[in-house]
Amino acid sequence: MNNILKYLSWIYPITVKRGQSAHNPHLRVKLYRGQLQLNSKHASYSYGNIHKLWYETMRTEQVGISNAQRILILGFGAGSIAEHLRSAFLYSGVIDAVEIDAEVMKLYTLYFAEAEHQPLHIHISDAFKFIVDANEMYDFIFVDLFNDIEPLKEIYEAQFIKNCKARLSTNGKLIINTISNSKEQYHQIQSFLLDLSSIFKEVSITPYQSFNHIIKCK
Repeated sequence: MNNILKYLSWIYPITVKRGQSAHNPHLRVKLYRGQLQLNSKHASYSYGNIHKLWYETMRTEQVGISNAQRILILGFGAGSIAEHLRSAFLYSGVIDAVEIDAEVMKLYTLYFAEAEHQPLHIHISDAFKFIVDANEMYDFIFVDLFNDIEPLKEIYEAQFIKNCKARLSTNGKLIINTISNSKEQYHQIQSFLLDLSSIFKEVSITPYQSFNHIIKCK
């Protein structure tokens, strides 16, 4: 990356690449404060604020991560979660990464992929179908499924949660990123927590900044 561009990115964000797909009509790779980010029209898909959110989330799970044999990421984006697992928490096990958007994976390969992310099994697939067809058991399942700034409505469905639970190991944990920036979304999350409590023994929710909420189930 050009050093002049890196310097200028501390003054204002620089668009490096534009992309679009049927799933994401406004994809942008931007350089901001010396770091590449993948953004949709209104949201940070990978790196940026979402990168910090996932770091803080995983920081409280270091022991479990270090002992995990296999981890599943539903909603891979440009690899923020994988980057933390490998670089910050030195996780050396297998990562299965599911991303429905081939254009996002193309941008990941061009701008974000690192050798340190391996072994990384990338599946260009619908996350809701993948979890039904999966045969592996996972110690962690990370769910980060959004359409721009809106969580996909299917993450709130009981069947999806049960499908995730069926793929968790004995002490496995399901971690879901969601958002609440309206009364409707707030009530939706409260109802969701009740549903989760009927499926899992332990359910907790942690707010991050203004809108994001991380839900952990075990």
